[in-house]
Order: sequence, then structure tokens, then C-alpha cells
Amino acid sequence: MTSTADIAKIDWRGSASATKNFNIAIYPSIAGGSQPLVPTPDTNGNTALAAYNVAGLAGASVGTFNGIAMYDYHFDLPTTFQAQANTKYWLRILGDDGS
Repeated sequence: MTSTADIAKIDWRGSASATKNFNIAIYPSIAGGSQPLVPTPDTNGNTALAAYNVAGLAGASVGTFNGIAMYDYHFDLPTTFQAQANTKYWLRILGDDGS
């Protein structure tokens, strides 16, 4: 993006049909932008710029691709995430089946 933008929602497609909850996090890049700055002992375990625990997120079936059922998922952020211009961010989405 060439200008700052407020991100209000996240949409994604996946195959996690049994997933009951999701953990979503937005991470900054390391210097050089080649990978996310993820938690390490020297970052005190948390580098996420924003993190969300999303319960009861239902996916709508969109079809089967190569024999795998695919679903579209949607999450409205409780407050917008302000993405800075010309900055690379990394999105992590982890499914939780409740077990």
C-alpha cells in the first residue's frame, strides 16, 4: 500500500471444516522484510502488533478442490488495525478444533 489504511476485516479461504475457533495475529517484518518477527526469548514472547481469539467462527462452504472441501471465513476486527504505508505485515491464522 502506498498510503496508510485502516483494516476493518479479514477474509480467508481454508479447509478447516472442524475448526470451532481461530487465533489470528498480525506481525511486523524483520529488518529486510523477508519473514515475520515472531516470538523469541529476546522479544519476551510476544511481537504481534494485534492478536485476536475468535470463537464460534463459521465458514461457508465454497466447493471442493482436488478432493478437499474448502470454506470461506470472515472476521470483523473489534477495532481497525492501522496499516502503515509501504510496510509489510504478516498474518497468522491458527485453527482450534476445541479439543
